[in-house]
Amino acid sequence: MILRILGSVSPYPKADNNCVGYFIYDTNNNQKILLDCGNGITRLMKFPSDLENLTIIISHLHKDHYADLSAIAYASYVYHNLGLLNSKVKVYIPNSKDLEDYHYLTNYGTENYMDFYEYDEKTELNINGINVSFCQTQHNIKTFAMNVIKENVKISYSADTGFDENISTFFQNADILICESSFLKHQKNGNINHLSAEEAGILAKKSNTRKLILSHFWPEIDKSNYLNEAESVFENVEVAIENKEYIL
Repeated sequence: MILRILGSVSPYPKADNNCVGYFIYDTNNNQKILLDCGNGITRLMKFPSDLENLTIIISHLHKDHYADLSAIAYASYVYHNLGLLNSKVKVYIPNSKDLEDYHYLTNYGTENYMDFYEYDEKTELNINGINVSFCQTQHNIKTFAMNVIKENVKISYSADTGFDENISTFFQNADILICESSFLKHQKNGNINHLSAEEAGILAKKSNTRKLILSHFWPEIDKSNYLNEAESVFENVEVAIENKEYIL
């Protein structure tokens, strides 16, 4: 499998940095999975090929995690009408009927070639041999971390989360943990909905992760600051950089 970073910042894109999105490509069966779909990520997608056999999984319904779904929706509609897209894009969103965003997405209109599905913590997906499971995180709306596993390869994604040592069990022995690090530790001020880079490093260490990729940065802060902080507690760490690929 190939993991490609499409976006790394929040809550808005800036310069060469897009809001979060992580593209997983199984080269054996041409299956694609997109974890979150933040503002600007379509700039780095390859259309129409990336749309074929594509499943999108949205971790939660904050706009910086799904805003570019509108671009993918219209692209899927156009390319299908041109005869260049055969299979519908599948989109999984949390069962969050209390949110206006949920009703917006589930009434998305006709100018798309997509199907929407709901999921919750008990959902287990098998996407053409790739297994996806979920764990609800500590955030201010319903949000889910994810494990993406094929055979002996495990990619974990924290989504947005406050610090909870118990989630390290869900990430246990991940080959790659993509973990939010919204803050530097001096900025947290008691925030319970996001992690500092140091806390991301602690979770990686407790979960026996092989490689930690930090993400969800504030666009105005140099990424090296997050890297230095996480490295104080965990050795094998990198910062997410747009268009960088990892082969697993």
